[in-house]
Amino acid sequence: MTVMTRPATTTVAGTRTRPIQRVLVANRGEIASRVFRTCRALGKDTVAVYSDADRTMPYVRDALQAVALGPAPATESYLNMSKVIDAAKKAGADAIHPGYGFLSENQAFAQAVLDAGLTWIGPNPASIAAIGDKRRAKELLSQHPQIALVPGYHGANQDVAFLVAKAREIGFPLLLKASAGGGGKGMRVVRDESTLLKDIEMAKGEGLRSFGSDELLMERYFEHIKHIEVQIMGDQHGNVVSLGTRDCSLQRRHQKVIEEAPAPAQYRTAAPGRHAATAHLPPLTMEDAAVQIGRFIQYVGAGTVEFLLDVATGCWYFLEVNTRLQVEHCVTEQVTGLDLVALQLWVAEGQALPMLLPPTPAVAPPPLHAIECRLYAEDPDNEFAPSTGTILQWSAPTSTTTFAAPAGTHVPAIRVESALATGSSVTVFYDAMVCKLITTAPSRAAAVAAMRRVLLDTVCLGVRTNRAFLVRLLSEPAFVDETHSTRTIAEILARDPMTCKTGDDVAVVVSAVAATCWHALAMQRARTAWRCVPSNWSNMPSHAPPKAAWIDLRSKTRVEVTYRRRDDAAHAWEMVVVVGEEPAREPVTVDVHHVDWPHALAVAIDGVQQTVHLARAVEAPRLPRRGNDEMVLHVQPGAMWETVPLQKVSRLWSKAQSAEESDTDYKSLMPCRVLKMHVGHGQLVQKGDLLLVIESMKMEMRIVAKQAGHVTVHVKEGALTEAGVLLAQIKPVPTE
Repeated sequence: MTVMTRPATTTVAGTRTRPIQRVLVANRGEIASRVFRTCRALGKDTVAVYSDADRTMPYVRDALQAVALGPAPATESYLNMSKVIDAAKKAGADAIHPGYGFLSENQAFAQAVLDAGLTWIGPNPASIAAIGDKRRAKELLSQHPQIALVPGYHGANQDVAFLVAKAREIGFPLLLKASAGGGGKGMRVVRDESTLLKDIEMAKGEGLRSFGSDELLMERYFEHIKHIEVQIMGDQHGNVVSLGTRDCSLQRRHQKVIEEAPAPAQYRTAAPGRHAATAHLPPLTMEDAAVQIGRFIQYVGAGTVEFLLDVATGCWYFLEVNTRLQVEHCVTEQVTGLDLVALQLWVAEGQALPMLLPPTPAVAPPPLHAIECRLYAEDPDNEFAPSTGTILQWSAPTSTTTFAAPAGTHVPAIRVESALATGSSVTVFYDAMVCKLITTAPSRAAAVAAMRRVLLDTVCLGVRTNRAFLVRLLSEPAFVDETHSTRTIAEILARDPMTCKTGDDVAVVVSAVAATCWHALAMQRARTAWRCVPSNWSNMPSHAPPKAAWIDLRSKTRVEVTYRRRDDAAHAWEMVVVVGEEPAREPVTVDVHHVDWPHALAVAIDGVQQTVHLARAVEAPRLPRRGNDEMVLHVQPGAMWETVPLQKVSRLWSKAQSAEESDTDYKSLMPCRVLKMHVGHGQLVQKGDLLLVIESMKMEMRIVAKQAGHVTVHVKEGALTEAGVLLAQIKPVPTE
């Protein structure tokens, strides 16, 4: 977006400013690159910090300087306060921007930055202490009756037995929340008391690992709510303003997936939940309440006040304040034309908001609507498990179209905030979000239509992503008519889980055909001095016996492609595709045109052409070899079909090799850390018993026994493992 122009005079009488010269961003990935972009536009030097795992990430190259923090685990790098502050001093930075996550809402870190003589680009430590912690925020706002609070427990007593007793008082369903948390971490919905102790343990553990605190609060859980939030900005002179609303209701496991601005008009004027003590007071809108809360705590910088709106009653309740820049700040920037990072920097220098915000234009441009989709490295076909690996091919669409915004700037129709480049690594150590895609248009319908096209044109090969799932969500009736709630995704998945078994047969055929053609063309290109010698894969006359290729799609669907080359075209074949045991369709005629070898092919099946993106996995042979070899391709045929990784192309694959793995082996599906072992070597377990708990990308997963037997343990508690590592085995109990 266009960076706002700084006013010539921005101070108020009697105040001193402290210009910022060099900014260290205490974060990683796309938010670091985002802050660097504005800093460069304002003429400020930039400093990145990186862990060993992030050494080659694009954001490191985006900064003027970069300082190493050490090992990959966040506790030894990005969460190590002394290392971050030492890095700032070493690089000569005079200010620290925390981004979001990590230390961004840590009062002790904010104070340590100030104590080191540096400028903290964020709210003052007292505000973070008062409102950044969810439990303390509820206690503070309970003194202001016009701010409606959700019934629950927000006290300091964190004894587990006491929490259980309080849960019974509040009633079920109940929501457990990490007091210091955010982003869906440390949150559990408890529907009855049978799982309460386990959920308390897991919520406390996630809170401690993610935020350094295991304190919880408990609230009554509303079944159908809208998640509405208000962007506020405050300065050091007591000014607090609202910059508009956002609707972040489309969530999965309390993690936002799609956000938009502004929130629907009917919700922007909703009234608070009322009780007898406030019946005589005029009702506040959510924006009014957000500004009041900011003034209560003398808020400075960018912040977000979040509310839940009970769909059944149409009333809002205060949820929390995020004392930082939000992931979804981009949609607010798009519809206002403001640069929130620039405002953060100027406010941190002591500038006054009335002189920073542009005046209301005499003729306002047409209102805009913005949609943001979060691209996660996760597998929707495997319960959205995190996906790790190397990005083999990455591209996202761009546009030269812009729209006039209220701030007097122009905003792009398509905006991409990405942490990715071809060759980047997605590791187990950090959050699974890899990119934000934002579209803006004069209407919501136009913004949604543009987003669908952007998602279809985005290519991410090497890891599995939620790209196709996002496309599916955009077409859901509840989202289209704006009646979606925070439960909508769960309801969609309960109705129609997204798995390979429900995939489009045509897409399976396209993937298999493209993989086969890619291999054949690669063999043809590999021939150099011996071009006149016929190859098994190229120059095959039509009268020759047909050859077969076995394609293993996601290790779930076995596809056989029988093919022979046609005599009348250089890159044309006749193929029969068998999915499982049944032919997917009649024999097809396939023509292949090189689009961007070896990254993309235009595959025409019976005259219908489609561009397919392919990439060879890094562990595959440099060039295909003759014989019983196999190679690994990642294929994205576009449309509604998601990336199909780990396609094994083998000319002489034996059906005997397709036997399923035994249920006695328990392997890691991704790189992970073993958090806790619940069984010992040789222990007798029953079906359903908990064996161990692992963590990947801050998500906790429980491994349970699929059958009764004696356990053989292959890993130790605390161990870091790669994907495919044997964690445990069960020797079944003999049946009499």
